[in-house]
Amino acid sequence: MLEVAREYRRRNLPLSVMVIDFFHWPNQGTWCFEPVDWPDPQAMVDELESLGIKLMVSVWPTVEARSPLFPQMKAKGWLVTSDRGVQVNLDFMGNTTFFDATHRRRASLSGRQ
Repeated sequence: MLEVAREYRRRNLPLSVMVIDFFHWPNQGTWCFEPVDWPDPQAMVDELESLGIKLMVSVWPTVEARSPLFPQMKAKGWLVTSDRGVQVNLDFMGNTTFFDATHRRRASLSGRQ
């Protein structure tokens, strides 16, 4: 990503935002950068900003059953279910469920409500 940004600047091409879309995470619902592929996200953001480029990260509203946050989110009722309480799953690169961002008691995953 940084090589692309540097090349845009070298060629004096206009670029104000770069987007990291999907699969930058270890698994869906972990909402962090995969350390193997993204070893120093803060340094990356700092360099992009020094080049006058903002970073946008696409965050999917899905949580894979293997995510460390899945049990907490399920216990708090933060996952989408049908009217009868059946969990709504999506089989896409893992067994995933949608995060219910409209849940009335939604809060940060730090435990505050």
